[in-house]
Amino acid sequence: NVNRIFFTCILLQIAYDSLLNMKKLFRIFLSFILIGLLFYSCKNESRTNVLERGVLDLRDIDFDKNSLLSLDGEWEFYWRQFLDSNQTIQNSEDKKYYLKLPGAWNGLEIEGEKISGEGFATLRATILTKKTNSILDFKFPVIPLPYLLFINGEKICANGNPSKAKEENYTDFKSVSCLYFYSGEKIELVLHISNFYHKSGGIWNSILWGSARKIEEAKAHIMIPIFIFFWSIPHHVFLSS
Repeated sequence: NVNRIFFTCILLQIAYDSLLNMKKLFRIFLSFILIGLLFYSCKNESRTNVLERGVLDLRDIDFDKNSLLSLDGEWEFYWRQFLDSNQTIQNSEDKKYYLKLPGAWNGLEIEGEKISGEGFATLRATILTKKTNSILDFKFPVIPLPYLLFINGEKICANGNPSKAKEENYTDFKSVSCLYFYSGEKIELVLHISNFYHKSGGIWNSILWGSARKIEEAKAHIMIPIFIFFWSIPHHVFLSS
């Protein structure tokens, strides 16, 4: 009898632990769903303007009144170089290379040879706007590659440490939000990126951006139904640990 009671207690403990693990898995699953919904909502509100040969012409856009934007399209691509805004880009128009984002640089033909995913590069984009003053927010997706972003010559944000040397290359593997106070008519984006550990080099999801206020509004639109959803679930599902 004692053994039976002991065995029963063990079974009950296992069942209780399994229930708690299921609740933890449920919370993790919900977190992924909610993050996905937020990104999907933001992406659906984004405009379809794309970069063409490294230039995005948005002189008809009012950042504080229009939807979110993406940085999809053709970025200038400088293989095995880390260039900055102060350096003169020597390539003539017929020698420039372009990388279409979202996408990988694997297989891109540079000087007659197809490159692999391993290496480092500079990506460059120019955005033309009407004269404006606005706080901009650039949203980078989670990618397993380190990068460093310069806007109009100023270092704004980074994910890990992009490097020419493999041993100095590391990433924080996180999404990054980059705020920038913009005043003018031209935005130059210079992105240093490197890859020594992943099979593909590049950025595989859209970089979203727009006025910080507009992005916060988009978050609010999706967060209201999320809060309602959470409130409708019995509290003990989330309070148990």
